[in-house]
Amino acid sequence: GLVMIPALCLAAALPSTPGNVGVSSGAVVVALSLIGVGFEQALAVGLAFHALETVVSIGAGATGLLVLARPEVRVPALRYAGTGAGIAFAGMLALVAFA
Repeated sequence: GLVMIPALCLAAALPSTPGNVGVSSGAVVVALSLIGVGFEQALAVGLAFHALETVVSIGAGATGLLVLARPEVRVPALRYAGTGAGIAFAGMLALVAFA
């Protein structure tokens, strides 16, 4: 996990395709290969990370949209939506770090 995060940050600075498909997975492969993980395993982790990131993003976005679409939405509801997205992101990072 600690090796992948800097690689993903560097990969984010590169011009990429929509959804960062290929660049983020490639960055994970390179980072994990540097610490001795085989290519197939590193690629599987990279693709799984990208899939998990996409699912969490879509879920958080859909939840936020449903919350914000209600007519009685007030400022505290926006805080809850932000907190939920933060918790989902932290869970994703923890899953990757301890996988």
